[in-house]
Amino acid sequence: MATTSGTQKHRRGHAGELAPLALPDDDQELLAAVVTHYVERLWEHPEAEGLLRQIGAGVEVAKELSIGLCDRTLGLRLPDRQWRAGRQVRDRLSALGVLRPSGHEDMRGCLVVPVVSDGAVVALYGHSLKDGAGRFVTALPGGIFTRSGGAGALLVTGSIPEALAVLGSGGSDVVAPGRPRGYSTADLEHLGRHDELVVSGTLPAELRATLAGAGTRVSGLAPGTDLRVVLSSATEPADALRALLEEARREELPGGAPPDAESPERGNLHSSHVDATHVDAASGDAMQLALGTPPVRAPGLRLDTAEGPDVSYLHLGGRSWRVRGAQAAAAGTGLALRVALSVTDYASGRTSTCSTSTAPGCAPGSSRPPPPSCAPRPGTSCSSWPR
Repeated sequence: MATTSGTQKHRRGHAGELAPLALPDDDQELLAAVVTHYVERLWEHPEAEGLLRQIGAGVEVAKELSIGLCDRTLGLRLPDRQWRAGRQVRDRLSALGVLRPSGHEDMRGCLVVPVVSDGAVVALYGHSLKDGAGRFVTALPGGIFTRSGGAGALLVTGSIPEALAVLGSGGSDVVAPGRPRGYSTADLEHLGRHDELVVSGTLPAELRATLAGAGTRVSGLAPGTDLRVVLSSATEPADALRALLEEARREELPGGAPPDAESPERGNLHSSHVDATHVDAASGDAMQLALGTPPVRAPGLRLDTAEGPDVSYLHLGGRSWRVRGAQAAAAGTGLALRVALSVTDYASGRTSTCSTSTAPGCAPGSSRPPPPSCAPRPGTSCSSWPR
């Protein structure tokens, strides 16, 4: 039975005059009342839209997801501690993780994103406005943060902030882990039942491989690609997101269903808009030889070979190169090194292609001196290279 008996007198101050909070007996209804309070507090804040920009969410997305603000005013709407009703509701809110044992709100100073499953609040995620740190209320069971329009491939992200960046950029089908330790086994089984998944680069290789082995069609962004970072730096986030997803879906992770017809030599570039650097994923030299450029030893250069045999990514700044077949060519097998890259500038959404090759015996590691045909050739072809 709901009650508001023994409620504190309304207080005035930065929170204005607050009405008593309804106190239903059902815990889910109580959580819903808390979420509603946070939503009301957000939209009463004079800088609400500015606060939402910190998590990449617009007004429409925030209202749809019931994003709110914990500003330490919840206690003003509860019965005083001296009353039994006040002690009881605080005990319940402590058991749900909304209040700490001290009585303070756990999410104070945070934007709060509820995770809802089948109409029930299963998690509360908080984004600190002070330092940007994120955390979950620990007493709730957790689940999958989901926003699906049913229009296409489901984008599997590594965090709620990354998912919000996607939604804020016009995405409509996205999920994120709604629990502190990421996706559970049950979550992955649920995701594996979808027809098509695109996996974020922020997820660990083991999880990406698990999804790819579930029998569904799975494609992936370059390992290490954080959509939140890429989209926040794009001049046209919606175009950037669309280009990024289109590029990712051209390639599939090992173990996924057969991809659509594509050139077997096609590689992909994923990420942002830093000037291009030509580097070979296997030896650091082969691609420069193919392109007629000197080897590059750039600070911050990172190699990732987790995706599969002879498939590598190089990450430098906000840009990533995907190279296939370079290890075999670099081993001096006498085969021509063929490089085909799809280059996407995610700030503008522009996509360009570039291809080149070296003659047989030109790859580093060959036991024979390189023949004259290994000199730079006019075979490099690039169109509309992003600048």
